[in-house]
Amino acid sequence: LWLAHKYGRDEADAHLLSEWEGYLGSENFHDLIYYDYTDKEQTFDAHSYNKGGAVLHMLRYIVGDEAFFTALARYLTDNALSAVEVDELRIAFEDVTGQDLQWFFNQWYLSTGHPSLTVNTDYDTVAQEVIVMVKQTQDGRQMPPIFQLPTWIDIYFPGRAQPIRQAVTVDKRQQEFRFPSTQQPELVVFDPEHTILAEWNIEKSDAEWAIQFRRAARFLDRAMALRALAKSELPELDQVISAALADPYWGIRVQALQSFTQAQFKPVHYDQIRQLAAADPHAEVQATALIKLGIQGDEQAVALAKEALKAYPYRVVNAGLTVLAKLAPQQGVAAAEKLTPEERKAVLSGLASLYVATNDPRYLDFFRTHLSEVNGYEALSFYDKYAQLAFLSGGENLNTAIQQFRTIAMDMGQSGWRRFGATKALSEIGNNLSELVEEEGNQSAQQQFEQVRAAIDAIKQAETDPQLRGIYEQF
Repeated sequence: LWLAHKYGRDEADAHLLSEWEGYLGSENFHDLIYYDYTDKEQTFDAHSYNKGGAVLHMLRYIVGDEAFFTALARYLTDNALSAVEVDELRIAFEDVTGQDLQWFFNQWYLSTGHPSLTVNTDYDTVAQEVIVMVKQTQDGRQMPPIFQLPTWIDIYFPGRAQPIRQAVTVDKRQQEFRFPSTQQPELVVFDPEHTILAEWNIEKSDAEWAIQFRRAARFLDRAMALRALAKSELPELDQVISAALADPYWGIRVQALQSFTQAQFKPVHYDQIRQLAAADPHAEVQATALIKLGIQGDEQAVALAKEALKAYPYRVVNAGLTVLAKLAPQQGVAAAEKLTPEERKAVLSGLASLYVATNDPRYLDFFRTHLSEVNGYEALSFYDKYAQLAFLSGGENLNTAIQQFRTIAMDMGQSGWRRFGATKALSEIGNNLSELVEEEGNQSAQQQFEQVRAAIDAIKQAETDPQLRGIYEQF
């Protein structure tokens, strides 16, 4: 709600997609109202948050905004300062709407799982009917075999600006909807508001996906179309890519940059990408465009990367440093020297890429100094690059890195990201040392390999996080 209010519907829908993916990618599906937890922390999972928000979003579209907000206000007022169960929420919505909503709460709150939907369309030229076929394919032994799903179907016709919207309810395992039409549609979109939480298999031709990108209004329409067209050889793909790179929503521009291959991008697209790298108003788009040009070795990539170092968004500066690390490390080092200490601290990952590309051991001190200042995914990348440079330097420099990684990994006061990053870096060092021993019989490498192996064994014993212990068994 807030994202839609503040930034628009596209931003809200992109967030909803992220929430869906977080839930669908989770393990151990259980009822949304869950009583079988053994630890209170188990209640703070992708069901309570991701699925919970998505279910309320569906309910909002089923009852409408006026009833939704009125019912929420009633629920809060009637149950103020008291403990509640899910039935109180259902009763508030039923009182306001006059509807029996037991079916909705039973399947979404009090049952496990979600529907898996296969949707395809056809046109019966004899009967002159648009046909939409919907199958529910979820495992009925693990979750409801049939979900009741009120939604709409949008039917698009050539020459008609707006689609015809038909209200439908899916309430069978396999269902066919037919709509009279003297004209064959060019596109049919099932659940056009994209509110149903489900695993989807939507069967469309590449030509239909291209029309969907061009004509359907929602972020998810465009995002699904780009995903489906990523390996397409459709003749009109050039127009789709151009439109995606110029899309008003930044997330679609990023997806376009990431989805298509060098062979699919034409010179006109690279002109657009250079413009995005130079001046897109959204930092993520500008940074992604820079990286894309760097990967392709574009003739203007180095100049654009140097300009990026003057940018304020540090995401863009990091991208510029990464491109320079790949294409012109020494120029990048010279340009990086002009950054202020505050700026340098904000772009540690970019500087790490740059310094490891030089293969110069004098930059090892940079890594040693900042080991405790990185976290999350940045820590994994930073530690990996430190390990690479330390291994190339060898000798005491490598011994120092091994000891630093061991110290971090065994310190349960460090974040899980740092502990994992340090252990992973040690494992990579160990793999590289093992190859040296096998290929050259290097005795010094053998001693350092034993040092690494002993460190990882000690880390496995010291680690208290069960998930990390499981991962460490691979090392």
